[in-house]
Amino acid sequence: VHSLTVTQLYFSPTADHLLSVSRDRSWALHKLTWDDSDLTISKIKYSDKKTSPHKRIIWTCAWSHDGSCFYTGSRDKLLACWSAHGDLISKKPFVLPDSVTAVAGITANISAGAAGESKQYHVAVGLDNGAVHILKHDTEGNFLTVHEFGREEGHHSTVTRLQFSPCDPHLLASASQDH
Repeated sequence: VHSLTVTQLYFSPTADHLLSVSRDRSWALHKLTWDDSDLTISKIKYSDKKTSPHKRIIWTCAWSHDGSCFYTGSRDKLLACWSAHGDLISKKPFVLPDSVTAVAGITANISAGAAGESKQYHVAVGLDNGAVHILKHDTEGNFLTVHEFGREEGHHSTVTRLQFSPCDPHLLASASQDH
C-alpha cells in the first residue's frame, strides 16, 4: 500500500482495525479478522495523496476513545479527523503553528453532552517545536483549542509520543527529543 517508510501504526480501541501512516503522505486502514487461529488482514480504505489534505509527510496517527474516528498529523501543520470508515469528517483540517509529530486520543469520554448537545472528543497534539495542544472537537470535526503547553511548560524539542492514561483520562504522558 505505502510506497515509502511507514511512520506509525495504531490499533483501533476494539483491535479489529489497524491504521498505518507513511512518509509517502498517505494512510491506510485495514480490517483484522480472526477465524479460529488464522488472521486475515484486508485493506478497507487508503488515502490518495492527490486528494488528501496532507501535502507533506504524515508523522502520526491515533484513534478516538470510542473508535468512531481517527486522526492523522503531518509536517504541513495539519491535523485531520477521519470517520472510522476513512471519510474526512471536517472539510478543513485543523492548522497548528508547527509540524504535527505526535497525536493521542483521550482514553474516555470526559465531556458527555447534555441532551441535544453534540458529542465531544478530546485529542492531544504534539508539535515539532515542543509544544503540546489539547483540542476538542464535535462530530462534525469542528476543533477548538482547550489548552496549550508551550516550550516554557514542557518540551524544548520535537514531541515524539503522547499517551493518555487508560486509568485516568486527565493524565497525559509525553516524550520528546529533548532528553
